[in-house]
Amino acid sequence: MRDFIEDTLQLGYEQPAKVPLLAALDSFDVGQRIRQSRIAKGLKQKELIEDQFSKSYISSIEAGRLLPSPRAFEFFSERLGVSITYLQWGTDNPSEDLTLNGEEPSRASIEPHRSLGLRKRLNWELILTMAQLELERGQPKLTLDQLLEQGTPVPEVNPSLATRYYFILGNAYLNLSDPKAALIEFRRGYEMAQAIPDPELMARFLNAMAQGYFKQGDYSEAITYYRQTLAIIKRSEVKDPSFEAKVYYNLAGSLALLNETTQAMSLYSEAVALVCQLHDREKMANTYRELSLAHHRANNLTLAKDYAERSLSLYEELNNLRLAITVQGNFAQILIERQEYREAEPYLKNSLELALDLKDHSAAAIAAANLSLIYMHLKDSSQEEEYALQGVEQAGKGENQIALGQALARLANMYAARNNLEEADRYFAQAVTILEPLKANQVLSGIYFEYGRTLMNLQRDREAAALFEKAYILQSGYGPRRA
Repeated sequence: MRDFIEDTLQLGYEQPAKVPLLAALDSFDVGQRIRQSRIAKGLKQKELIEDQFSKSYISSIEAGRLLPSPRAFEFFSERLGVSITYLQWGTDNPSEDLTLNGEEPSRASIEPHRSLGLRKRLNWELILTMAQLELERGQPKLTLDQLLEQGTPVPEVNPSLATRYYFILGNAYLNLSDPKAALIEFRRGYEMAQAIPDPELMARFLNAMAQGYFKQGDYSEAITYYRQTLAIIKRSEVKDPSFEAKVYYNLAGSLALLNETTQAMSLYSEAVALVCQLHDREKMANTYRELSLAHHRANNLTLAKDYAERSLSLYEELNNLRLAITVQGNFAQILIERQEYREAEPYLKNSLELALDLKDHSAAAIAAANLSLIYMHLKDSSQEEEYALQGVEQAGKGENQIALGQALARLANMYAARNNLEEADRYFAQAVTILEPLKANQVLSGIYFEYGRTLMNLQRDREAAALFEKAYILQSGYGPRRA
């Protein structure tokens, strides 16, 4: 902190001739030029500053929160092999662009233009920060509405803000189960990251596109993009063990769905090794959560349970209730598949209670639907019906259409078990109508089987056979047939 304060106080020095006032510089533009020059030299922040400045100081400069001191400008110029005037103005001869008749422009002539750009940037910073917060609170529709209402930041003025915009917008679409729209935004952001060029941003957009293809059920394409992401990481252009681990287990999960089990397990091992390097409990919790999901997808229920327990323990320590709800639900699902119904019951009840308190309707719907499933196995028809109806009610209040489809399917299963086949048919049809456009293949494969059995009992064998065929195609791991 002492270094940080000393660095920021060194402001008084004589300006070189024909160079505009230091105060007229835009801190964001300066920070971006320093960051891009550092990346071009292949230096990390710590390598750039050596022992001359603090890590917080260079981070604040690159983020555009403050300008370097005169001493820092000289130091960065020497370390990066570029002129001070380039770092300040983006040109080695600012007098040609920024002076009139050989005279330095006055502060009054520069400040209005700088202030206008700064105001726009700060306004967009606020908009994007609020949009990101809404996304983290589980409100992707609100995030989407906020961003689309504002239009797009002008990339030529501020490429960093524009790439953030595309990343948040793409993730909002992804959370609304619209991977096609998400991929459009992610690709726009990736093309901008290429133009900068910024390898780390490129890697993050490639990873996001892989997630989009995964959500579409196109696992082969997802694998291609995950491997492109890893290629950038392996060139040492991204130094983030948490992100690297995430790419490993996402790639492993995709391979597992294509029955490439040996490769998948090797990648899971890489991910675990990277997690052990982290000392950030939240990142470790996130990584364990994703590893649990990946092992769950690969039907490794023992490992899935182990990582879910680790993740849940950390989220509870951090008092991160939203993610604790998610992990409790995932953990309970694993216990259900292990036929440990009584063990799953308290996790789901706690998850439902927390979700209702937080007004997280999607999480509440999933918890209620799973409680209904438990009570079906425990032969408690009254509780089964109560929670099945609550699941549909909560899902209808939320924005997660997959959760609504699952809740309707749970209600349909209940009616099918009671031989009320017409009601079962009605609710299964509603569930399939919602889920098919979303390409929620993992959910759909099970529903197709259950719906097919109901149709057979209704003596609609041809329709049942078509559903069984769809289910087998999805469960093969290759997703829907392409036209």
